[in-house]
Amino acid sequence: MRNISWIELSKNKDVHNAVLSRLENDKTLLGEVFSALRKELKNQFSDSEIISVFCCICDYFGGAQVYFPSGHSLKSAVSGFLIYKEFNGENAYELARKYKASHQHIYRLVEKHRNAEREARKQVEQFKSL
Repeated sequence: MRNISWIELSKNKDVHNAVLSRLENDKTLLGEVFSALRKELKNQFSDSEIISVFCCICDYFGGAQVYFPSGHSLKSAVSGFLIYKEFNGENAYELARKYKASHQHIYRLVEKHRNAEREARKQVEQFKSL
């Protein structure tokens, strides 16, 4: 039997309906993850595509204990990266307003990212010299 992808399977109406009937009212973590994906992605993707993504996640991580960081910590990391990329040396106050942070926080984030970048370059150079 050939290996059929979830993308192909989810296009089958019977598979589509079976997954939906199993997950729509499921109050376990599995059902909640599916509901969250469906809620967040319903305006950009069809149910069939959402089912495909969900089933692929289950295939890859099924049986594993996986930790997902909170949305807040991920948003914080992304905004820190964006601040670093947008910083030009003269726009700390503008970035502080834009990201609702103090200008001191902007400078700390920039310094943190500069140090991380410097350390990464240093490690690459050390690796090259081996």
